[in-house]
Amino acid sequence: MLRAVDISYYQGDMDWDLLSKAGIQVVIMRASDGYVEDPKYRRNVQTLSAAEAPPFLKMAYHNFRVSLDIETQLAFFLARIENVIWDYPPGLDLEPGQKHASLVDRLSQALEYLERGCGGAVLYSNVSKLVSLALPPSFTRWKLWLAHWGVMVPSVPLPWFPGQLFAHQFAVVPGKLYGTRPTSPGRPYPKIDLDVVYM
Repeated sequence: MLRAVDISYYQGDMDWDLLSKAGIQVVIMRASDGYVEDPKYRRNVQTLSAAEAPPFLKMAYHNFRVSLDIETQLAFFLARIENVIWDYPPGLDLEPGQKHASLVDRLSQALEYLERGCGGAVLYSNVSKLVSLALPPSFTRWKLWLAHWGVMVPSVPLPWFPGQLFAHQFAVVPGKLYGTRPTSPGRPYPKIDLDVVYM
């Protein structure tokens, strides 16, 4: 079990040395959101790839916009991550507010697209969203990164079982000790998500 954080531009310019001193071993970074590159993605990749950077394991994810064209947004995502060495398959973030009459079918198509392009895929969402979708057993071919805050043993929704869980996002905490930086002078230190990666 490895300690991880997931980050995007909300966390500002990360201090990787401070993050390493906090015991973090895996960095999961947002590369894109719909058709837009995360504003901090290139900076995160470049500074993490520098020779002097701590040896974190790395994973990238895309914020999936279910109403947008699947192939266009995921081709955009894959173009962002293709020249970087990653330690885990790419993630697809399904936020709770996403709605669509064909959401389950479109989610399956998106995960299949990532699988074809990268050899695997990880689905991120929270417990209540996944329970409400009642996903079919076919979804267990993809790894699950589950958000269930405030507990160390998450309630894994069907069709997955606890032993199939890839990662668990369990808390949102003040980020100062984890290397976050204010996005502008006078702003507070951003919060950061804490995760554990099981695989």
